[in-house]
Amino acid sequence: KVKVYGFGLYVDMKGAAPAVKPYVNKKWKELMKDRNFDKAVLSDKFGKTLRLAMARDVDADDMAEAFEDALKPRLKTYLKKASAEDRKKGDAAVKQFQGFFTKECEEDQVLVFSWLPGGRLLTSIDGKKLPEIKNVALCWALFDVYLGEDPISDNGKEAFVKALPKKVKALKANK
Repeated sequence: KVKVYGFGLYVDMKGAAPAVKPYVNKKWKELMKDRNFDKAVLSDKFGKTLRLAMARDVDADDMAEAFEDALKPRLKTYLKKASAEDRKKGDAAVKQFQGFFTKECEEDQVLVFSWLPGGRLLTSIDGKKLPEIKNVALCWALFDVYLGEDPISDNGKEAFVKALPKKVKALKANK
């Protein structure tokens, strides 16, 4: 396999603490299989950031297609009980997001995606801020790629799951 990018996940610890508190004493292996933990982490109640650092050049069409392939099924899952209007808004949000990838992503380029409460997705590519997309379904789908039931990288989710409850526990201990 050729690595396309490395990634890091960050959360607003104070915001995450109430959602993660019920899980701080569970073993990480249990949490990897716990769909309620996934729901807590993928809630719209606190900010989270995903940072991608490109390891090689990737064509714009390939990047847009990769995001579509990852996001569309997740969006469908998230919106399965939603109204036709909400599904249409979700599809439009994915299209707008894909539109951010009109140029080749280059080696060492940094892409940052921040999900803020209220379904606000802030995106920057190499420090250039792109228009905000307000759609909780898109935010959920994007972060579900890394933190959901079927993550793109088991090792990445595992590292996150091992760290988050410990950090929340430490945060509470320092109060």
